[in-house]
Amino acid sequence: FGESFWIQQVLRTQQKRGLQAVVVPDVRYPVEAEAVLAAGGILLRIDRDVPYDASQYEHASEKALDNWTTWNEVVTNDRGLDDLYETVDQIMVARGGNC
Repeated sequence: FGESFWIQQVLRTQQKRGLQAVVVPDVRYPVEAEAVLAAGGILLRIDRDVPYDASQYEHASEKALDNWTTWNEVVTNDRGLDDLYETVDQIMVARGGNC
């Protein structure tokens, strides 16, 4: 299928359905991030400061964007999902998106 298969499927579906915006909750590779930006999208990095076992995150897809620097926003998720959703909604509204 190729590295960009899934993101291209999302973008084609967006275009076919005439959607103004879509949320891609799991961009894992640079080619996916580049496709989002090329389509006029924004990239949000969600950081969460919790202890975890790094050995569980050895797959390339878990590390491919560790050194990515072209985030439009970096959001710290330290108050739970409801607050995270509210923060993301505020970012989208500020950037002219519909929530």
